[in-house]
Amino acid sequence: MTSKQIVLILLSAVLLSASLSLSGCKKPQRMETIKAPYPTRQVFAVAPFRNESGSAYADGARMADKVTQRLALVRGIDTLPVNRVYSAMDALGINRIADKGDAIRLRQTLGVDGLVVGTITAYEPYNPPKLGLNLELYLDARLAWQGSELDTRELSAAATDNTAVLPGGEASRRQPVTALGGFYDAADPNVIDLLEAYLAERRPDDSLDMALRRHTLSIDLYSEFVSTQVTSQLLQAERLRLRRPTASNTQRPDPNVPAPQSRTPEKPAFVHPTASKGSNN
Repeated sequence: MTSKQIVLILLSAVLLSASLSLSGCKKPQRMETIKAPYPTRQVFAVAPFRNESGSAYADGARMADKVTQRLALVRGIDTLPVNRVYSAMDALGINRIADKGDAIRLRQTLGVDGLVVGTITAYEPYNPPKLGLNLELYLDARLAWQGSELDTRELSAAATDNTAVLPGGEASRRQPVTALGGFYDAADPNVIDLLEAYLAERRPDDSLDMALRRHTLSIDLYSEFVSTQVTSQLLQAERLRLRRPTASNTQRPDPNVPAPQSRTPEKPAFVHPTASKGSNN
């Protein structure tokens, strides 16, 4: 064996060792896990998104499917496929969710605990992409008013008669329980920061720069990012709504106990605006 062959063998061994070392250090790809804010497991469905973006290329069914996939990753939530939603819409004789009444009837026809109704408000597929989404959440009355004040007679009726929560009742007037919207422009540095954090959590096989480029060149990948953001915000809004104190669970003052002496309130401490800036997820 020549010295040249020995050098090649040693070099190959070094490269193989380095490759194994790097592969052993690489962390497995993972998806962020969010826990649903509800006390029991729920079944959700997502209606095909209305397209109000002005673009003929925006696909409401595909966007609904992406939000459904994101909800399926949430602990405590099961989902129905979008084709089941289409079947229920056919049974109701509607081809889109035109108003609150359609949303309530569709949720009841599907027999799900929650129905997400969405709208595509902006759609620009070319680099840098732009995507705007609005989400509304319609919940079963027994879940929607948990911890809040509502006529107990209406809740009892809602548990046995679906017509009790159709338009006109108090439960209907309080629907949707949560609504939010977002506009994600990839030319905005703040949006790019969110996208980089989203990609870092998923441990892309290539570099972060390459993954960022792929997601800004592909509207399909960019839509997955945006659907993840708005779904997380929807669940966070629900978590805050369910924690909100109401008059029914707020302690009332005892009339037999004298009121405390009033005093001049202390001046609140000054907080710099940047100190209260939190992460968006």
